[in-house]
Amino acid sequence: MSKTIKNYKVGDELFRHVRGGGTFRYLVQGVRSYEDSTQLEVECQTCTHGWKCRLLIAENDYGKIVHVHMLNEDEDDSQRHWHANDGLHFWPTKKEARDEGLRMLLKEADESVRKLEDQLAYQRKRRDELAAAVGAEV
Repeated sequence: MSKTIKNYKVGDELFRHVRGGGTFRYLVQGVRSYEDSTQLEVECQTCTHGWKCRLLIAENDYGKIVHVHMLNEDEDDSQRHWHANDGLHFWPTKKEARDEGLRMLLKEADESVRKLEDQLAYQRKRRDELAAAVGAEV
């Protein structure tokens, strides 16, 4: 079972799978505690574009840790697309983050195969109808 956001402290690691980038590593730099919630300030250790992105993350309504806000966004060189919510979450281990990313990729591959199979079945039916219309053998 994954630890809750309240269990993290400065210096702890979190991981998140990033589409096209692999599994990114984040270090907790600060903890914001409120009466009813906790947020973490994290710094991406994987960023290599000139500075390390800093993010604010929190638990969503389903108990998953997600990106809330970029703390050091550069409007001229936005890096938000690497860290923003796309269905992938922050995890305490690299394996959990990687597995979530692979499960998402597998789901997308399954959907793609299903759509292509549907399209192929439609095209075969259409071809057979055209062949029947001109009296060709099918």
